[in-house]
Amino acid sequence: MSWGQPLARAWKWVGLGMAVGLLALGTLLLVWSQNLPDVAQLGGLKTLVGLGTTQPKPLPEPFTTARPDLPVALPDIAPFAVAAIISSEDRRFYQHPGFDLRALARSLYETLRGHRQGASTLTEQLVRSTLLAPDKTLERKFREMLLAYQVEQRYNKSEILAGYLNTVYWGANLSGIRSAALAYFGKPPADLTLAQGVYLAALLPAPNARFAHLKLARREMQVRLKVMVQDGLITPQQAKAAWLEPLQPRGWQAQYDRNGNLLQARLIEAQANVLGLGGNL
Repeated sequence: MSWGQPLARAWKWVGLGMAVGLLALGTLLLVWSQNLPDVAQLGGLKTLVGLGTTQPKPLPEPFTTARPDLPVALPDIAPFAVAAIISSEDRRFYQHPGFDLRALARSLYETLRGHRQGASTLTEQLVRSTLLAPDKTLERKFREMLLAYQVEQRYNKSEILAGYLNTVYWGANLSGIRSAALAYFGKPPADLTLAQGVYLAALLPAPNARFAHLKLARREMQVRLKVMVQDGLITPQQAKAAWLEPLQPRGWQAQYDRNGNLLQARLIEAQANVLGLGGNL
């Protein structure tokens, strides 16, 4: 008997198995795509990209959750802060349709190498914080991608960006850039410097942990400043000036050398310790 017939039968079973698997996967994805939240719930995004708002009253300080009735419009956020956050969280924000397959592939590759790396776009993060439960399952991720695509079809990038900036979590019960700017630097988002904007961007992946360890936050700032230069968002001179700015986040007393390196730092605000944000260098 020739090898041809057994080999043909083997390929037949392989093909049948693949067909059954694809059918099962398709059925599962179809079930997961049912009863999605209505992205029309995010209609308020369209009010956040106008000509700017009058400056809202300061929140009780420090470390106070943002009030939903006092969002900040996109023109009222320092452009450098916006650029730093996009560069840090979603460099292809203006190219992808809500989800980024390139970032997903890179994340999978890094995960296989033992280096955990996120792949969620700003749009997906907005969906997660407003329309979905935060559970970490394949079903939630698939629904998140579908909803992110729907959001991108209904709202423009500026509206999505404004929504993200007003809802993203910055640690210590802080939601949105307005409350983060007031809590960490005692100023509205419009007045943030480049260094302060990059610091806030550096906090985002793990805000409580990075606030508690200023040396770690500074290291992340250095990485993000280099990326912003590579992306043409700032000049090397601007990056150097930002690095040399003697950054003093609310609650910290820090000393730097002439090259911007952190010499020593200590928490001086009792509220930071009460919130479990106590730390050291």
